Amino acid sequence: MEKDARQSSVETADGGGLDHAGASFVWRHSTPEEQGVDSRDLTRALRPLRDDGIALHSLIIVRNGDIVLEVYAPPYDKDTLHNVKSVSKSIMSAVVGIALQEGMLAGLDQAVHSFFPAYVADDADPRKRSITLRHLLTMTAGLDLDENGPIWTDIVASDDWIKAALARPMSADPGGRFLYSTALTHIMSGILTRASGQRLLQLCRSRLFDPLGIGEVQWRQDPLGYDFGGAELFMKPRDMAAFGLLYLNGGRWNGRQIVPASWVKESTRNQMQGVEADDGYGYWWWRDLTGDIGYRASGWGGQHIVVLPGLNMVVAANFGDPDGLRRWFGGFDVAAIGGHPLPPNPEAVQELQALVSSIQHPTPASVPEPPPLAHDLAGRTYRLDAADERSPYKAIAFDFDESGQAWLTVGTENGTHRLAIGLDGLYRLTPTGSFGRLPRDNRVALKGQWHDEHTFAMDWIDVGDPNHARLIASFDDDRIVVIVDVEPAGERFELRGTCAP
Repeated sequence: MEKDARQSSVETADGGGLDHAGASFVWRHSTPEEQGVDSRDLTRALRPLRDDGIALHSLIIVRNGDIVLEVYAPPYDKDTLHNVKSVSKSIMSAVVGIALQEGMLAGLDQAVHSFFPAYVADDADPRKRSITLRHLLTMTAGLDLDENGPIWTDIVASDDWIKAALARPMSADPGGRFLYSTALTHIMSGILTRASGQRLLQLCRSRLFDPLGIGEVQWRQDPLGYDFGGAELFMKPRDMAAFGLLYLNGGRWNGRQIVPASWVKESTRNQMQGVEADDGYGYWWWRDLTGDIGYRASGWGGQHIVVLPGLNMVVAANFGDPDGLRRWFGGFDVAAIGGHPLPPNPEAVQELQALVSSIQHPTPASVPEPPPLAHDLAGRTYRLDAADERSPYKAIAFDFDESGQAWLTVGTENGTHRLAIGLDGLYRLTPTGSFGRLPRDNRVALKGQWHDEHTFAMDWIDVGDPNHARLIASFDDDRIVVIVDVEPAGERFELRGTCAP
């Protein structure tokens, strides 16, 4: 699932407060040269992420088990829960392999309808009874589905997503054509729940997250309480890297086989031979980015775990830019990485560290003198006209005080929230509870500046979501117009309001 859908509830898994993945696992850090990577190459690749407007949230490179690069762009840090979107499909794939080994599932040729017999009518297209678990895992079920289109919108507007997905007509024979659809992974969420007697999140915790030491995660649910298979899993960047390292090591972690080695190999090889498809694809793993040297878990907006076995390397990344990882790899020649340590290069290491520091700790700008209107806005509340359906806002107000601090107050059906705005080019964070894109414990980050005497612009981030918004507020006497651009979703809507008496 690549954009937000209607959700009804959430379950949160809170771990034991581990700082590192794995109860006895501690992340090690090395200089890049110690692990055969040239710091100058990393600097050349990283600089455009800072200077060219690429919305980097986090980036971790692990080589030979050691972290050689770790960078977070404010308002993000190592403890940020991030929506990994369809990366969760690859995590589900691991759990399927575990369920097969433990006998919860009989095999990949097990029929899907056997888990939901009431959802496949006797007079239904007989091809539906031929859909197997393998077809779900390879996105070749043949059901007439889409991704982020009207069919998916109707499915998530229903009270039973699995029933609505299985009710779709057949558009191809099972196994004949690749058609990417999160609906298929959500069906698997229901199957794993019924086969194990546990919610998907509980199954992931006991078989995968706990053994890896992955603590707090959040996962949205559908109206019936099934965890959202294939998307809307929120986890921390280092936990993403730990999952990639698990696969790099053939499913082993701290001497224990967590995921069957045979499943790691089978699920990450290209399963598209003889299938109409544009890219290589395994069992919810992609093969197209790095050719024959690796595979990746990828989610909408730029969420990735890249596993490069030939280089003994893992890359975990969160972007707010669908093209972010490609642009990163475009400046970083992985083929140049050698198999032996490089001579120490303290100057290059220092330059890389300085660049990372400039990204993580940007210098505040001086706050210019605000226009007279900034002071006049005190005490004004703008009641918004019939708002765009994509906007939850009913009223907004601004407050600029003498110290140069600013606040935006937004009113919704569920209450009012006063959000701090940074005027020095740096984001200010406001905890907002259930207000935001995460299921709970939200934080909103804002920064802004005056464009002219009547126009104030703001950058808005629901911390942990791939999307970010640019708001341009224009004031004209007692009227306000706010243009909202949401990227990378590519959405624009407009809010209009009148100053309340």
